[in-house]
Parts: sequence; C-alpha cells; structure tokens
Amino acid sequence: MTNESSFFKFIPINWNYLAVILLLVGENELALTSINKALKFLDETTNKFVFLDTKAEILHKKKEDDEAFEVFSKILELDKDDDKLKPFYAETCWKAAKTAKALGLTDKYVELLKEACYHNNDIYCTDKKVQKKIENYCLKNKDLLDDSKD
Repeated sequence: MTNESSFFKFIPINWNYLAVILLLVGENELALTSINKALKFLDETTNKFVFLDTKAEILHKKKEDDEAFEVFSKILELDKDDDKLKPFYAETCWKAAKTAKALGLTDKYVELLKEACYHNNDIYCTDKKVQKKIENYCLKNKDLLDDSKD
C-alpha cells in the first residue's frame, strides 16, 4: 500500500487540487500551505501557470492583494502566445485586474481589462461568470478598445 504523504510529495498537481478544494471550503491558510508544497516539488520542465494561478487566487481570497498581484504579474510575464497558456490568458488578465482594482491601481486595472478583451477570442474561462463579464466589458468599451491595439 502506498504511503499517502509520499503520494502527494511526488505529484505536485495533487497538492494543487487539494489547495483548490481547501480554498473552496474556506480553509485559506491550509490552501496556501498546500499550493506552496506543490510549487516546492515542481521540476524545471513543469509549466507553473496553473500552480501560480491557484496561489494568486488564494492570496487574493486572503486579502493579501499585494502578493496576489505580484504572482498574477509573474503569470502574465509568461509567453502569452504559448498554446497551452493562450486559452487562459484573458481570464488571468481579468483576475489580475480585480486585484489591481483592490489595490487602487486604476491605470493598471484598465490596462489589464483591455488585455482581457484583446485576448477574448482565445478565451476559455473555467468560470463562466468571468467569461460573461469579460464579454460584457468588451462590448461596452468597444471604442476604448479599438484605440488600445493599433
């Protein structure tokens, strides 16, 4: 029989799944511990996008928006044309924009919303409410967006 702790130790995605579940049930401190373990056990070839996204969401939920924004910024520095990341880029921009707004970074908030709309054609949101919000924002701000990407 496999030792449970060794099972989690060597499979970082399991720590990520556990972090998401803990976040959903409001166990934010345990969720942060879990995602930090996942990040600790990643090798250099593993794409860190999903792990960093989970960490940023946990930090935002804990109202640690400075740290959350820093993590979202790291995610957005990844290659946005990478086919694995492209479908999630708009949703990540939206989450980062919410965090920027919480920090009072109005210019960054607007810039990130523009990015979310610009990448809306590639969108795949795990949260359909977020997808609808991005689509509505894009429709309401067409003239602003037309000037943003010349």
